[in-house]
Amino acid sequence: MVEHRGNGEHPELLERRRQLLVWRSLAALIAVGGLLGVVRLVRDLLAGTTPGSVIYQAILLTVNAALAVLVVARLRSLRRPRHPR
Repeated sequence: MVEHRGNGEHPELLERRRQLLVWRSLAALIAVGGLLGVVRLVRDLLAGTTPGSVIYQAILLTVNAALAVLVVARLRSLRRPRHPR
């Protein structure tokens, strides 16, 4: 049995809660980045900019979406209840 001190919370649970906070913050940043990317893409389409610029924005949105999928998967795995031994 491992001794722990502090607020009475088990160290593994505390670490898991910290990880959840970090991954949620990352998810929020990715969501804001995605929203800004969509706004820029719409702006570029309405302004009639070069096709290269539109393609670049679309690629950035695709990468952003892929990162969002990875972050959501990690958050789901962290939310599964695990009880310390």
